[in-house]
Amino acid sequence: MASSQRSYLATIEIDATPAAVWAILTDVRRWPEWVDNVRDVEGTFVEGERCTVHAAKSNYKDVAVDVTTVDAPNLLRVEGSLFLGAFRFGRSYTLQPIDGGATHFQVHEVHSGPLAGPAARRTGDLQPWFDHFALSLKSRAEAGT
Repeated sequence: MASSQRSYLATIEIDATPAAVWAILTDVRRWPEWVDNVRDVEGTFVEGERCTVHAAKSNYKDVAVDVTTVDAPNLLRVEGSLFLGAFRFGRSYTLQPIDGGATHFQVHEVHSGPLAGPAARRTGDLQPWFDHFALSLKSRAEAGT
C-alpha cells in the first residue's frame, strides 16, 4: 500500500499576547470548555509526556499524542499514530508576537502513512475543524478567559 500525505493549516491574528494565548492553549484540562468535539484530555503538554484526547462525538477516535517540543510561548509540537503506525500525524502550534501585543497563531497538522488516504475518506475534510479551533482560541483569548 502506497504512503500518502495530507495536511491542514489554520492561521489567525489574536488580540492577546503570546503568553496569554499560550496559557489557554496549554491548559488542556479546560479544552472541553472551548474546543468542539473534545470531551476530556488526560495528561499535560509537557515535553516527553503523552496526552490522550477523548472525543465527544462517537465517530471520532480518542487519540494519544506524544508531546515532542515545548518552547513556551512560541511552539508546541505533538505526534501520534494509529493502526500500528500505518497512520501518523504531527501537529504544531506556532505563536508569533505581532506589534501592539497581539499574536499570529498557526496550527498545522500533517497526516502520513499508508492509511492516511483511507482515513481522510472516512473522516472527510478536517479543514473546517482546524479553522474553528483557531477561531475558538481567538474568542477565548480575547475574552480574557
